[in-house]
Amino acid sequence: MDRKVTALILAAGSGSRMGEGVKKQYRLIRGEPLLVHTLRAFMRMPCVTDILITAPKGEEDECLELAAQAAKGIKEAGIWAGPGRPVHVAAGGRRRCDSVLNGLKVISENTEGQAKDHIVMIHDGARPFADAAMADRLTADVEKYGSAIAAVPVKDTIRIADDDGFGIATPDRQTLWSMQTPQVFMLDTILEAYSAVIPEADANGRYTDREGNTVTVTDDAFVYMTHTGKPVKLTEGSYENIKITTPEDMLLAEQILKEREGSGES
Repeated sequence: MDRKVTALILAAGSGSRMGEGVKKQYRLIRGEPLLVHTLRAFMRMPCVTDILITAPKGEEDECLELAAQAAKGIKEAGIWAGPGRPVHVAAGGRRRCDSVLNGLKVISENTEGQAKDHIVMIHDGARPFADAAMADRLTADVEKYGSAIAAVPVKDTIRIADDDGFGIATPDRQTLWSMQTPQVFMLDTILEAYSAVIPEADANGRYTDREGNTVTVTDDAFVYMTHTGKPVKLTEGSYENIKITTPEDMLLAEQILKEREGSGES
C-alpha cells in the first residue's frame, strides 16, 4: 500500500475520572508516561507514515518531548527513523470531537491536495496496546470498505434496562461488538463528515440527524455513519486494547506490560 497513513493520537483530555490531579496521559505505567507507551505502539507500525498528537493547549512542547522519549525507546531502529516519518503536535479542543476536527484540519492542510488518497487512524491516547497486526487489518479494510473500526465481540450477556433499573430485554449477544480505536477512514471523507456534524452539535454533543432525531455524538464511527448514511466495517481489534480510564485500568495495564516484557513483545 502506497498511501500515506497518519495516526491522529488524541491526548488533550483532562482524565478527570482518574483522580489525583494528574492528567492520565502523563500518569506513569512501569516508569513511563501512558502517552509514551501509546506513541511507541504506533511508531512500531510499519504502515504508519507520520503521527499528529492533539495536546492540551499550552502543553504541545511537553507532548513533543514525550514523542522523542517514545522514539528513543524503540529497539527496532529501522522501523521509525528519519525525517520522512515525523511527529507533529496540534492544540486539542474542549471536547474529544473538537480535538478530532482540529487534528483532521491540520492533517488536511499538509496533504498538498491529496486528502482523498490519505488514510487517517484516529486513536485515543489512553489506549497503549494497539499493535502492528491490528493496524494492518484496519488499513486493508479501509482500502476495501472506506471505513474500518477496531472492535471485539461482547463476551457478557447484555440486558436493556427501563427507567427504574429493571432488565426488560436481552439483545442477541452475537450481534453486539465493543467499539475501540483506532477508527480508520479516508481523510477527505471523515473531514467532510466532521465538518458537517460537529459545528451543529450542542455543548453536550447532541445532534439532530437527517431524520430529525436528537442523538449524541459518541465516536468517529457515529460521525461517519450520520453524515454518509453508510455502515462502518468492524475490524478485529484486541481484548488487550483497553482504554485507561480509572485507577483499576492502570493496574491491568501494568500487568499487560509486565507480561509483554516477559515475552519480549514490549
